[in-house]
Amino acid sequence: ANATGRAAKTVKEFLEKYYTPEEVSTERGSIKLAIRALLEVVTSGQKNLEIAIMRRGQAVQMLDSETIGEYVAEIEKEKEAEAEKKKQKK
Repeated sequence: ANATGRAAKTVKEFLEKYYTPEEVSTERGSIKLAIRALLEVVTSGQKNLEIAIMRRGQAVQMLDSETIGEYVAEIEKEKEAEAEKKKQKK
């Protein structure tokens, strides 16, 4: 996992913390991890996200904004559940 660009350091740190082989064993898991990492540095959420999927031997596929929105909603729901879990432990 790697990142380049203005916020590369933050994204790399995120990937170092959360990357696991299990997390990226599926395409869906890989996409979710990438979007989670990008959401750490994008200020206006999914509006400024463009995601390209590259598969060996196939053309690049761009995710449409609706699909990105579905991933973002799922990620936010998971974050809320995690926060609630932490809150209950205290």
